[in-house]
Amino acid sequence: MKAKDIALPEFLNGPKQFLVPIFQRDYSWGLKHCEQLWNDVERIGNDPKAMGHFLGSVVYIAAEDTMAGMPRWLVIDGQQRLTTVTLLLIAVREKLLQHAADDSLPSHEQLDDNFLRNRYAKSDRRYRLVLRNADQTTLAAMLDQAPMPAVTSVRLCENLEYFREKLTGSNLSGIYGGIS
Repeated sequence: MKAKDIALPEFLNGPKQFLVPIFQRDYSWGLKHCEQLWNDVERIGNDPKAMGHFLGSVVYIAAEDTMAGMPRWLVIDGQQRLTTVTLLLIAVREKLLQHAADDSLPSHEQLDDNFLRNRYAKSDRRYRLVLRNADQTTLAAMLDQAPMPAVTSVRLCENLEYFREKLTGSNLSGIYGGIS
């Protein structure tokens, strides 16, 4: 095994896909986990002396030959963290849609292309993160800004709403800086 210290934007950026295998549990993080992530992001983003923050590890292995097209990775550990960060990024993308142009922030399209979706990929490969079936339809609707399915993942919906509420009145540049 080889461990690397990689900044979140570098980890997520570029055409790739992270797949949560069927043997992993469904998304289960609650509001206390989201609150801890939010507090860490807000603290690091608003502290000019901060050098970074250890978000936690993500362990993954190649799902297939990574030389043939877009690399796909099976997430062995860290799927709860990766999913929660994705929800935060979705909420930030929504806020960027409403936000006046600001050179310190990416556009909502840039955020989408860099961290959430693979723009030119087809079908399910267009999503940077693919969860287990029970959660994926909800996450796909969130990523595509489409209507929610008849049966939704309650945790995904609650946690996205939490981040939406926290972003109301927050320093968006500081939050994006904390993510970066």
